[in-house]
Amino acid sequence: MFFVYVIVSKIKRLRFYVGMTERPEVRLKEHNSSKTKSTKRYVPWELFFTEKYQSRKEARARELYYKSGSGKEKIKQKWSHSSAGYLPAVARAGASAGREHQLKVCSLYML
Repeated sequence: MFFVYVIVSKIKRLRFYVGMTERPEVRLKEHNSSKTKSTKRYVPWELFFTEKYQSRKEARARELYYKSGSGKEKIKQKWSHSSAGYLPAVARAGASAGREHQLKVCSLYML
């Protein structure tokens, strides 16, 4: 089984990270122990959601989708409709004005 996961920074709530792994819990611990260069500045992280796939190919395709413009919008929608998150009106409207309110999605390539 392969998982596509989205984590969110607890210190900068609109900082999201999308990745793929076979063990999401272990991968989250790695992110929180600052072993990943692109996420260590925003620890601690918490798991926002995961999706399970039978093949690596399916999971990789979904990971790439979430890293695309429409995938980032889907993450924003899930975040704004979740009880965990609050998405300011500036980010919901897609305004580029308040930089601190823009959605950030980082990349992870697991080989």
